[in-house]
Amino acid sequence: MLSATARHLAAPFPARPGPGSMAAGRNPFQGGDVMSSKDSFSIVVFGASGDLAKKKTYPAIFELFSQGLLPSRMRIMGYARSSKTDEDFRESLRVYIKSSDSARVEAFLAMCYYRNGSGYDDEEGFATAIAEMHELEQADGPVAANRVFYLALPPTVFSKAGAVIKAKGMSESGWNRVVVEKPFGKDSASSAKLSATLAKHFTEDQIYRIDHYLGKEMVQNLMVMRFGNAVFEPIWNRHYVKMVTITFKEPFGIASRAGYFDQYGIIRDIMQNHLTQVMSIVAMEPPVSLSAEDVRDEKVKVLRSVVPVREEDTVTGQYRGDSDHNAYLEEEGVPEGSTTPTFATTVVFIQNQRWNGVPSFSSAVAGAGACSVASTGGAHSVDDDGRGFDGGWHCAAASGPSNELVIRIQPEAAVYLKVMSKMPGLDNVISSSELNLSFDDRFPLRKSPEAYARLILDVMRGDQSQFVRSDELAAAWAIFTPLLHRLEGGPGYEALGPKAPVLYRFGSRGPVEADLLLNGYGFTYDRSYARSWRRQMEGPTMREFRSAFKLPTSELEALVSTFQREMIKGLAGGSQKSTIAQIYTHLDDSLTGRETGDFWGLDIGGTNLRLVRYRVEPGASPVRTPLRGPGCDEEWVFKAAIPPEIKKAPGAELFAWMAECCQTAGVKSADSIGFCFSFPYLQTALNRGFLLYWTKEFSNSGVGLDELPAGADEDAVAAREVSGSLENALSKLGIGASVSAIINDTVGTLMSGLSTDRDTKVGLILGTGTNACYVERKAAIPKLPAGVPAEGDAVVCMEWGAFGSSSDVSKVPTGAERLLPLTESDAAMLLETDKAGRQVFEKLISGKYLGAIARTALVQLFNAGEIFSECREAAEKSALIAPVGKAATASAAAAASADCPAPAECAKGDEEDSHGPLSTRMLFACVKDESSASMATRDVLRSLGIPSASEDDIYLVQEVCTTVAQRAARLVGMALAAVLRHTGHHDGVAGRPCKTPVVAIDGSLFSKNHDFWVSAGPEGFKSWVLEALYELGVRAELSPIENASFEGAAVVAAIAARRIAEGATKQSVAEAAAECVRQRSA
Repeated sequence: MLSATARHLAAPFPARPGPGSMAAGRNPFQGGDVMSSKDSFSIVVFGASGDLAKKKTYPAIFELFSQGLLPSRMRIMGYARSSKTDEDFRESLRVYIKSSDSARVEAFLAMCYYRNGSGYDDEEGFATAIAEMHELEQADGPVAANRVFYLALPPTVFSKAGAVIKAKGMSESGWNRVVVEKPFGKDSASSAKLSATLAKHFTEDQIYRIDHYLGKEMVQNLMVMRFGNAVFEPIWNRHYVKMVTITFKEPFGIASRAGYFDQYGIIRDIMQNHLTQVMSIVAMEPPVSLSAEDVRDEKVKVLRSVVPVREEDTVTGQYRGDSDHNAYLEEEGVPEGSTTPTFATTVVFIQNQRWNGVPSFSSAVAGAGACSVASTGGAHSVDDDGRGFDGGWHCAAASGPSNELVIRIQPEAAVYLKVMSKMPGLDNVISSSELNLSFDDRFPLRKSPEAYARLILDVMRGDQSQFVRSDELAAAWAIFTPLLHRLEGGPGYEALGPKAPVLYRFGSRGPVEADLLLNGYGFTYDRSYARSWRRQMEGPTMREFRSAFKLPTSELEALVSTFQREMIKGLAGGSQKSTIAQIYTHLDDSLTGRETGDFWGLDIGGTNLRLVRYRVEPGASPVRTPLRGPGCDEEWVFKAAIPPEIKKAPGAELFAWMAECCQTAGVKSADSIGFCFSFPYLQTALNRGFLLYWTKEFSNSGVGLDELPAGADEDAVAAREVSGSLENALSKLGIGASVSAIINDTVGTLMSGLSTDRDTKVGLILGTGTNACYVERKAAIPKLPAGVPAEGDAVVCMEWGAFGSSSDVSKVPTGAERLLPLTESDAAMLLETDKAGRQVFEKLISGKYLGAIARTALVQLFNAGEIFSECREAAEKSALIAPVGKAATASAAAAASADCPAPAECAKGDEEDSHGPLSTRMLFACVKDESSASMATRDVLRSLGIPSASEDDIYLVQEVCTTVAQRAARLVGMALAAVLRHTGHHDGVAGRPCKTPVVAIDGSLFSKNHDFWVSAGPEGFKSWVLEALYELGVRAELSPIENASFEGAAVVAAIAARRIAEGATKQSVAEAAAECVRQRSA
């Protein structure tokens, strides 16, 4: 049974009449019947020919008319400056009045009149219009005339319009009410001036400051939800509520609103009014009654208790464009260099007994992604076709999962409470679920009225409870004015000037700095089933991990500069030592349409050898030709897994094995091969190259130049030339095929992309390892070989995986050599690998090592006692926590004894693709886990020997995996931005106009994790890369091309054959060795 207090809260409050109320004693939630009055009603719409009036005001009045809520003696007079007849005006309105009932539309339009004056201060013109209105009002006999003056005008003319209304328009026989639209000023001073101007002409009970969000169905429902449900009031306070989030998202940009928006920005446009009003209703104390004055009194008390927002508690952003959307600075009407924010997140504190210490996070973002609302928590929600706006709160003990009440205002109004429950079954698996009230489902026959229609009806009723009072407005401006002055370099901050917003990608959740702000208050965004903000685990190790792995835009910018310096040093060569080799590939050509014949593409990477054959016809794209027989698949690709022992054998055995594969696939003596050799090498001609050193766990002796002393002679060097080594191995099998070109997989990807899209500027491999190449001007390559003309462009292979590596390959980079922001987890992972100081950038972003980084972080959390505390014994023996290579057998036995089946994501071959037991596929399975009770993550942990992780453990594992993946993506974006800025193929604010450059991508990081790579939401790897690019002012298209490396190898073989046919000569092994010796000595 309900207590007396609960019964009081559950019952409607008795209403008492407010100033000018027509329905004294009537509950405003039940409405009032304005039809019963015999008085005359008139609405005078100032600015009637403008967009606001035509798109919002008149359609709202028509909605009331359609529902029979307007009195019969009703007239609507439009007033503006443009000259129109009544019929012209009605015709202009017709397109905005949406109804299939043409008779009803005509009846409504017959009530609409239009008059014009020379301006809104034209007393004579307005007096004439009012005189005609008076005649209409008294046409059926003398009655009291009630008038609503709706100012659909900018605030700059409120004073003029108010004066002329006061002088010539006020009814003497009925009531008068004036509706004014936001913005109500730009700061405290301008708002106070505007309020004083209105107060000169009207009393406060005559002024209706309209904020249309207060008319939305769910905002109207907030007080009913709060005070009509006894279950909430006892826990609606700081003892149970840990955070409040109020978020507004719109999935479109500023577009035609630029002229207005750039003067005001997202804080004034959304936060100071819409979001602040919602916050005041969520936080207010129970009012004495539901009368307008009692409700507004409580809202004012809350707003006066809010501490003004601090700069350090705010992140502002501005959206960058992409191939489909303009950047904010590209919108028509936005001035060059504008710092107006299109995104803002603030932290607000209410200093009163109920809410002291509870952070309230408010966010508003234009150009957000179109996200699903189905499993969204109280922080972020938006539908594919509308604005989203949620208010939510968490209440739970700090150590356990949170309950969360989500109140979704739009789209699709709903209320749902997230609760924990046991899933059906013999095990004790706890799952997050929802008690859900969807208003569309619960009330399918009840249509929510438009906000403007509801509020205009309230004006006619005289109910001011959903309108902003002057002291309420002043209190709201006091919260934001100091912040706005700082951001804009306003009063008191002139010397600092405007503060530039950080950049975020159009379609994203906003800049990463906003997440960092909330992280600082102990909350993290949960990308699992809940998709909401939740309380962070409080351990210091986890806090340090979060901080170390976040890469805000400022750090990315610094890394771009460092990366570009290394690029330039690499292009110079000689004494300019660089960790980015910048290898000239001798490839300064692409398909011309004159190539013809059959060409092989041979690709050897970290896991497999693959062979394909392409036919090239003049003027046509390459076409793959059939391969059948042992090792060939349905796509006509010969594929052979590289045996582990071959990776360690002498080099001659490796090339002999490759030759045998060529023979099996069908390579003949007259054939031409493009050899995709995906390891660091020095190239002396298109068909000749020398391995610099092995990567990807290869260690074949007798191949790498790193084994030779600096003064080695030409004969010693010649024996190590890669193409010649393969040709020699083929000749021993009686195959006289020619290796006409040597490239790596990155160049192959670029050339494959160029064969279909001439805007391709970069080739990128993201797989077991990583590398990139790009099109560079020859004039920008000081180390061009002698005799090579400096005109035109050429492909440069970067070998960017070595960026930030150490001169001592056995040690983690330190001091001046530490070019990358390495964390403790990174250092631990590097020390577990062979040659810790080599390929450092590759180990931070490539598929082989992401799981290893996450694993070392989880080990550190375990050692600090911050994870798996409830299953410590099992975890200690598991493959995840035990030292790599020391407990694999024991942990496998532990997993088997616990009946832990391997998840589908952990397929055969992961042990080759990943360093350590936590594979990248496992990592991505945890990141994208939206299953109920996080079953995918639990499966991963069970397969590694941890059968009974707690809910908190699951959250931590998912957060660690997500953070590692997101940082890798942002580092990839940073490096691509550095390359595209260097070449000028970008479209930043200061960039030259150009087509959007294409980055061709191949590699297992996306091909084996395709769902996560192409995730349509803002949390896919591809989206994170683009987000970093756009934050850095670079626009690019990422174009995945599967199997691009061997297709590109065949393309380059065709180019080489055409060159030879046109008179070029192939470099001999001896010539290559001589050039190699020269370059080494230089």
